[in-house]
Amino acid sequence: MIQQDIQHFKKEFDHYFDSWLDHRIHFLKSKSPAMHQVVADAKPLFVTQGKRIRAFLTYCAFHEAGGTSQDAGYQLGVAIELVHAFALVHDDIMDESASRRGYPTMHVSQESFHKEQKLRGDSSHYGLSSAILVGDLLLTYANEAIATLPLEHADVVATNRIFAQMQQELAAGQYEDIWATATLSERTEADVMRIMSAKTGTYTVGYPIKIGATAGGWNPKQADQFDEFSELLGQAFQIHDDILGGFGDEKVTGKSVSSDITQGKPTLLLVYTLRHAKVQESVKLLSLIGKRSLSDKDVEYIRSVMVKSGAHAYAEQKEKQLVERALEALGRIKISEKMRMQLQQLAQFLMHRVS
Repeated sequence: MIQQDIQHFKKEFDHYFDSWLDHRIHFLKSKSPAMHQVVADAKPLFVTQGKRIRAFLTYCAFHEAGGTSQDAGYQLGVAIELVHAFALVHDDIMDESASRRGYPTMHVSQESFHKEQKLRGDSSHYGLSSAILVGDLLLTYANEAIATLPLEHADVVATNRIFAQMQQELAAGQYEDIWATATLSERTEADVMRIMSAKTGTYTVGYPIKIGATAGGWNPKQADQFDEFSELLGQAFQIHDDILGGFGDEKVTGKSVSSDITQGKPTLLLVYTLRHAKVQESVKLLSLIGKRSLSDKDVEYIRSVMVKSGAHAYAEQKEKQLVERALEALGRIKISEKMRMQLQQLAQFLMHRVS
């Protein structure tokens, strides 16, 4: 049921998103034809890819809180999805990822373009620089979408304030992630859960709901009642992502299933493994993870230790417990039965996805 609701929403929303973005890209053409071409070529990835879960949550919360403007509901989703697109472009640079959703990442595709066209300078630097600027541009679009919402001034100001907080928390969470990667052997499960909330959880579930509800007319206290539910479900969402990132099907996820391992990302899987594996195994793992030259054999060894140490089973159990606690918290929120049912079904949908 919820999957059908999301698919129906996605079809209508993507059409609106495409039109909204077209107007901004047209303006870009007169300022930088070269950048216009890059963004225009990449637009299908921003507009048609992704499940639209964040936009859907924002839209539902907006109408739950009393919002009536269809355009405002969709434009809120545009803002959320553009922040997500910006975050992915920059995240791929920091993670040195080669593919995303089955396509070359922005910095990789621009590096390849530089080589193919035999342009002057260093191809890698060109690719990184181009991707950083495209990511920055997407973020300016997101902020424009919020600033120009067709709503009462007070609602726009309040929504803009929360939207800025989301971006600040996302940046802080991302920095915590790279810091934790650099200090992996010292990290604990509590660190992992805190980073999950800041980096992904709140901007996947919490802030989309809070932004939509605020734009719809709720005061901060009313919107804050979702905090516990959002944090718990957001953490579960990230654990599920990490499991897919280590044990999923690359053809389905569209991303390398060894990237988190080779980068030494502070996932629950890896931190639990380092804490519970045999000493000699942990020592060997620390000597392997984070190296770019890991062989398939090395990656399989790391996966085997994750399973043997109980990390894989623990992560799955932790995810299940978090979802159960999130649903308990949802039961205490004063919302319509329609919204409650949508969130209940969404929680189950998120935990059973394969990409």
